[in-house]
Amino acid sequence: MDVCREMRRLACRALTRTLFSDPAQARLTVEVEEAYTVLMPGMWWQMVIPVGLVHKAPLPANRRFARARVTARSLIGRMVAAYRARGAGLGDGLSLIMSAEDERGRGFTDDEVCDQIATLMIGGIPATADLLAWFFCVLSQDGTVEKELHGEADAVLGGRVPAHVDVSRLPRLGQALTETLRLYPSVSVLSCQVTRHVHLEGAALSPGDEVMFSPYCLHRDAEVFPDPEPLSPDRWLPGQVCQEQREAFIPFGSGTRKCIGDSYGMTEATLAAAVVMSRVRLAKVPGTPDPAPLLRMTLSPVPLKLTVEPRGIRDQGHQEAADGTTALRCPVHLAAD
Repeated sequence: MDVCREMRRLACRALTRTLFSDPAQARLTVEVEEAYTVLMPGMWWQMVIPVGLVHKAPLPANRRFARARVTARSLIGRMVAAYRARGAGLGDGLSLIMSAEDERGRGFTDDEVCDQIATLMIGGIPATADLLAWFFCVLSQDGTVEKELHGEADAVLGGRVPAHVDVSRLPRLGQALTETLRLYPSVSVLSCQVTRHVHLEGAALSPGDEVMFSPYCLHRDAEVFPDPEPLSPDRWLPGQVCQEQREAFIPFGSGTRKCIGDSYGMTEATLAAAVVMSRVRLAKVPGTPDPAPLLRMTLSPVPLKLTVEPRGIRDQGHQEAADGTTALRCPVHLAAD
């Protein structure tokens, strides 16, 4: 299974179902998901090649991107109109955005609502998807951590689907996800604009200057995080994190521009990971190379193809090998619902 692709589909579905819960608009919700599977990779090329003529050329990729952008905007506009006509809010993301008002009692126009939804979709899909992809990548390489997390999920969930209340009951999973974000922050390069004259490491900076910095490099600074390369969820045990590490850990940025969806993304990742781990294990295919970080809109593990196996098959294989029999690997379908 192409894990990056499937995690993007899962993250897109989770976000759209959070924003749009009206059962009468289920078809529109699915169409929005389909449009964004085309938009997300296209946006990366818009960013790295900021030359308008390139993206206006009559190439198949440009035509697909243009159609998807118009389609997505139209679909969200139709969704907003349907919610306006309904009158009563549904308590979902779209309802909350449409009911928001500033200090003068002014709400968003329909176009502004569409802009807010687009911002949430762009920020909420790739970052969470890549966190989950990296999580299952490192889990497939570390049997000890994998076994521990499977045990926690089994003990807490007992086979049932997790609810929001279970997030705090899965502390080891939370620590493992946090450690994954330390090693592979979805946004590996950030920038900020200088607001006053300042000297930084011998460089004189003036208001308006742009400063680029890398959470990826900062998270691997051995002076802040000792022995930074190995995966170590123990770093995040209660009482183990010092103030310097808390300040250096910035996978969602910091300050007034910190990602608005950090809590949502971590909650979504925790619940999604718990569901998958309670049903199956994603195993590394023997002999395949480890994926390398690929910087696009976010930092993705490429290539990452893992085998979906029933839980317990590794232990069964070890036992059969000890008995002199042959273990059979039986792929199963992973339901992302």
